[in-house]
Amino acid sequence: MNPTDIDIKIFRAHQIREWLNEGNEIEGLSATIIAPTRALAIAANPYIQDNDPIVAALYVIDDKGIHTPVAYTAAFPDMINGERKWWFSTLWCHPEHQGKGYALAVVGTLAEEYGQGNYYDSIGAAETVEIFRFLGLNTTYIDEYRFGSKVYPHGWRGKANQLRQRILAYLRTVNPNIKKAIGQNPYSLQYTHNIDDPTYQFICQHCEHDYFKRTQPTLNWILNHPFKQNTPLNNRVKKPNTFTDSDSRYWISAVKVYAQQQLVGIYILRNSDADLSVKYLYYNPAHRETVFASIVEHIIRMGNPCFATRHKALAEYINTLRLFSKKKTVHVSFSYPDPCPDPSAINLQGGDGDGFV
Repeated sequence: MNPTDIDIKIFRAHQIREWLNEGNEIEGLSATIIAPTRALAIAANPYIQDNDPIVAALYVIDDKGIHTPVAYTAAFPDMINGERKWWFSTLWCHPEHQGKGYALAVVGTLAEEYGQGNYYDSIGAAETVEIFRFLGLNTTYIDEYRFGSKVYPHGWRGKANQLRQRILAYLRTVNPNIKKAIGQNPYSLQYTHNIDDPTYQFICQHCEHDYFKRTQPTLNWILNHPFKQNTPLNNRVKKPNTFTDSDSRYWISAVKVYAQQQLVGIYILRNSDADLSVKYLYYNPAHRETVFASIVEHIIRMGNPCFATRHKALAEYINTLRLFSKKKTVHVSFSYPDPCPDPSAINLQGGDGDGFV
């Protein structure tokens, strides 16, 4: 295929808004390139500017002049050490066109716009690791634990209270260790879509690794982008909240854990078809098992076939309960500028990239 048969386009924040909010047709921009919910979320990022390039797409042109999109990527800004940097948040290339350098082309196109040292790889897949290495970034590995769940027989359905009874029956008859862990750690929950100042102070105080500490505006951006949210553990809810209590599935929610009338932990859960995952976790070490027990109850209640966390202590706690019949550990990569200091000493606000939008 000749170079003239390929076209690469960049879409900027103001074009995304015009396409979404005003219904303007932007040549080459469609839901095939970026889903409207995803585009809206990125365009609403607190650090976005009108002329920022946030999407790059590559099109193959046939002999009739028809442009077919075959690769795209998107990125979003965050504040890191007081400077605005960019996290790459998605990458896709059509299977029939893989191995031709198209993914590298779209990533490289945006990377040139941002400038060397101003962008990071938040995707962590093996393919993106090689791309960002080619672009001059070093790779640091952090363990991620995934567990294959056998809690729910296939096809379980029913009302929430019936499901709850089955869960309790499971705890009593199949795995008493789980019931004991939850019962010995009384707690209440508050689901929220807003990280206020006192909560953020708690996060800063109890953040184990600075590269998992996002800015307060970014955390609120994550929690407010348009995905369905609700409260799966209504029996544990501390206060009335804005979420519905009728659904058992949700996408993203911040969960505040209270014990003895004090905030002892907060984490952000993401529920998808792939897994239920704890993306960010902050807790008072004196109440670690209480916070972990609340996560275990979420795992059981949500019934997702896979659970993921990058937190080793949480993973080890779950293993001791023998909640899952299978476990495998995979490595997820994060690319930082080369040379890179020891990961434990990195003072980055931006964490593991988006993983949300």
